[in-house]
Amino acid sequence: MPDVGVSVHSVAFITSIAAFVVGIIHLWLSFEGTDSNLKWAKRNEGNHGFISEVNQGWQEAFELTPQAIVDHFQPVLIGWFSLAHHIRYVNKLSLYGSWLQMCLWYVFVALFGCFGYAGSLGIIAGALALVTAVVAGVMVFVDQAGEPRPVLF
Repeated sequence: MPDVGVSVHSVAFITSIAAFVVGIIHLWLSFEGTDSNLKWAKRNEGNHGFISEVNQGWQEAFELTPQAIVDHFQPVLIGWFSLAHHIRYVNKLSLYGSWLQMCLWYVFVALFGCFGYAGSLGIIAGALALVTAVVAGVMVFVDQAGEPRPVLF
C-alpha cells in the first residue's frame, strides 16, 4: 500500500507553491500605482526649493512602519515559510510536528496568506489550502501513530 502521508505532503507542497505565488503577485501589485519614482527637486518647486520634500510617493511605498510591512509582505512570508518547510536545506524550522498542527497551519495559510490577496488566484490557492487542511485533518484519524514528514526537495 502506498504511503498516504507522501501524497498528502505532495499536495501540501503544491499548496505552498500556490501560496508563495499569491504572495509574490500581491507584493508586486501592492507597489503598483504608487508614485515610487525618485524626483529631483527644482529650485522653484515647493517652499524650500532644492530641499523640498518631493518624494512622498517613494516614502509611502517603502516606509518601514509595522502596518506597511504587514500589508506588503504578509502573504509572501506565509507562502515562503510554507514552501521552506519542504526544502531540505531551509527546513530548520519545523512548522508542524503532527497532522493536527499541519491542518491548523494550512487553515492559517488560507485565511491569512491567500484569501483576499491576488484576486481569483488567491481564492483558488486558499481553497487548495483548505483542501490540504481537510486532508491533514483526516490523517489525524487515519495515521494515528505517524507524524507528517515533509517531502524534501
